[in-house]
Parts: sequence; structure tokens; C-alpha cells
Amino acid sequence: MRWQAITERGIRIDHRTYDHEVPGPLRGQSSGIVARGGKWEVHHNPHDGRQVWVRLPDGELTEIPWIHRDHTHHPFDERTRRYVRATAGPHTDADIHEANLADALDRPMRRAHTGRATRAEQRLLACGTPTRTPHRHAPCTKDRSVPPSRGRARRASTNSTTVPMHPHCRGRTLR
Repeated sequence: MRWQAITERGIRIDHRTYDHEVPGPLRGQSSGIVARGGKWEVHHNPHDGRQVWVRLPDGELTEIPWIHRDHTHHPFDERTRRYVRATAGPHTDADIHEANLADALDRPMRRAHTGRATRAEQRLLACGTPTRTPHRHAPCTKDRSVPPSRGRARRASTNSTTVPMHPHCRGRTLR
């Protein structure tokens, strides 16, 4: 989470502009939070820079897309963005540079999808691709013919999440 101004052009973070019709009336306006200099609460996913979420005056978080989101069809993390930015070279016009970065982000992803990515691109994209977490059940690893034990369940640590599982598979802790 960070605190950002909503300018006439939208929200600008790390050479990316996020804009939509939703923050239209809020452009140039103060959030009313004096302790934060009137800036707005902006949330981002470090594994997917294609959108941010802004907390509006009604308290709801609203998604604001990156203006070049249609050019990058896959999520990208900060490491991938820095790599592409370093290979893009110097720039003079911010708008043209942002469009070039969007195209440069999409190229290695498309090459990886077709099997033509370099080893460096494959490693970079493998590290930058978010993994999916189980929604409801993790795979059952116990023999179903053995009834579950009736002992006390372990309490999960504060840095982990217990995922509900099949009754034969006691709650396993994921970190």
C-alpha cells in the first residue's frame, strides 16, 4: 500500500500511469487525510502491475487499470518490469517511453508462450509468475481406509494459513 495523488493524468507509479473514468471527479482533489498530505490510499499487487486499487471516499477499493494493460496479457512482477526497463534504454518522452515499456514487457511473455524465449527470459518469467493457492482443499495424502486420529489439532502459527482439507487429511499449514 502507498499514498499517491490522483492527478489530471491519473495515478503515476514507477513509469506506469493508471487511469479510468472512476477517479475522474477526484482528479486534483485532496483525500481529506491531512496526515498523508491529502494523498489517496493506493493498493497494488507486487506480482501483477497491471492494475491498482484506490480507496474511494465511500470506503470501497476500486480497481484502476494501467493504461497499457491491453498490451501486456500476462501478469508481471517488479523484477520483470525493472529488467525490461533496463533493456529499453534512455527516454525523452514519458508517454512514448511508457508505451515502449508495455510492448517490451509483452514481447518476452509472448516468446515464452510460443517456446522461443531465451533462457534468461524463461528464468525471469518463471520467478515473476504468481503461483495459485488452493481455494478449498489441498490434495489428500492419507490412506482413506484409516480413520482420522482424535488427538488435539495443532494451532497454526501467526505467519501461516490453515487450508481446510478432506476429513482424513488434518489441516496442513501453508506458509
